Amino acid sequence: MPVQPVPAPQGRPHDNTLAPSAGNLVTPSTQGDGINDAPSLKLADVGIAVDSATDVAKANADIILLDKDLAVIINGISDGRAIFANINKYIKYTMVGNFGNFIALTVLYLLATNLPVLAVQLLLMSLLTDLPLVAISTDSVDAADLAQPSRYNARSLLSISMALGTLTALAELAFFLTLQGKARPVSDTSLYLFLSFTQLVVIFSIRNRDHFWKAVRPSKPLLGAMVLTGGVTLAVTYVPSVAHLFSFTAPSVPEVGFVILASILYFLALDVLKVLYYKWTDRKTSRAGAESSGAKRDLDRAVVKSRELGRPATRALDGGPGVGTTSPHSAP
Repeated sequence: MPVQPVPAPQGRPHDNTLAPSAGNLVTPSTQGDGINDAPSLKLADVGIAVDSATDVAKANADIILLDKDLAVIINGISDGRAIFANINKYIKYTMVGNFGNFIALTVLYLLATNLPVLAVQLLLMSLLTDLPLVAISTDSVDAADLAQPSRYNARSLLSISMALGTLTALAELAFFLTLQGKARPVSDTSLYLFLSFTQLVVIFSIRNRDHFWKAVRPSKPLLGAMVLTGGVTLAVTYVPSVAHLFSFTAPSVPEVGFVILASILYFLALDVLKVLYYKWTDRKTSRAGAESSGAKRDLDRAVVKSRELGRPATRALDGGPGVGTTSPHSAP
């Protein structure tokens, strides 16, 4: 339990003032409601008091519970970690799609003889694929993300987004090559559908670090928003007035099937790359941790050896005699 009462003999709170240098741990959190608990509440990292506590206790507390139940703290921590996890999902979802689209469309606009997709079609795609982000805050979170606190790591978010975004760009370029030789409205509509579907399926891959089928089930609002957005994305190409406005042509069943198949293949490749990336980073982190532990053990042995020989540890690390000392094997 994150919140622990203060171990104070005879009910006295002054034991929290023991310094870490004496081998004692500073109390991370404490709970109290009396006048004699005020010093403990003041010194603790997080002081907790109930609403019925004395004014002195509440004045020195960081958190005041309106209910006499520590489950409020536990639920607050769990909700905070879930919000943090969903914020990371939002960042990765937007960065993977935007980075992939930016690279792919930049290459296509520079190399293609005709515009691969119209600007108004891109605006429609961005509008529709941003709608599910409203529901991402309701998404379920894996138990592993709730078990321990997480830290914001901009480098990690950027690296995974660039890795998956690069695959997204390659997939979009490869799909565009399959459209060569087709009529302009058909290729525009197919590319619009592929860009939209790939943007939507990204969320199902980045929800966890493992394969997508091992993740907790998505929340109903998020799943409903994704299905609704996918249906609207496809439906607008069949509505004559909307299709004329955005220069679409109604795709045939084989064309829609090809787009869906290509999107599924992209999704599977994206999920495999995600798992491989996280395994690689985990091995890299473990290797760095092992090297750090080994260096610490070497330093500890050097300190012990220096104490036995009566010389500074900094010189003992080099294996040479300490400054101002005489080696036990040297001549007097």
